Amino acid sequence: MCRHREGQGDGPLSPAGSFRFGPWRFDMYEGNGGHVRGETVLVCKALELVFTGDIYVNVKGFSGEQKAFNSLAPFLMTGVDSDPAKAAECRKTLLEKYGAFLLCPGHGAMQDGRAGRV
Repeated sequence: MCRHREGQGDGPLSPAGSFRFGPWRFDMYEGNGGHVRGETVLVCKALELVFTGDIYVNVKGFSGEQKAFNSLAPFLMTGVDSDPAKAAECRKTLLEKYGAFLLCPGHGAMQDGRAGRV
C-alpha cells in the first residue's frame, strides 16, 4: 500500500511517505513545486535507485525525437518550470543527495552515477 501525503517540510525535497515493494523500501519526497506542484521523487537507498519524474531530465540521453520536441517546447508552452529558481534548487539538491545513484529521469536515458564504484 502506498500512502502519499503532502511533503513534511519546506526544503527542496520534503518527506512525503514511503512504501515497500517486495523487500525494498521506497521513500517518497515532494519537490518544492518548481517544476509543477505535487512533483514526486521515489528513492530506494538499498538499490541506489531514484525515479525523479520531470524534476530531472537527462538531456544528454535524449533521442532524436526528444531533441526535436525539446527545441520546440519553449514555443509550445509558456515555460517548462512553474518557478525556475525553485526548480533549479530542487534539481541541485536531488543531484547532491542522489547523484551517485541510478537516476531514472522523466525524459532521456537513465543516468548511472554508480559507474566506476566497486
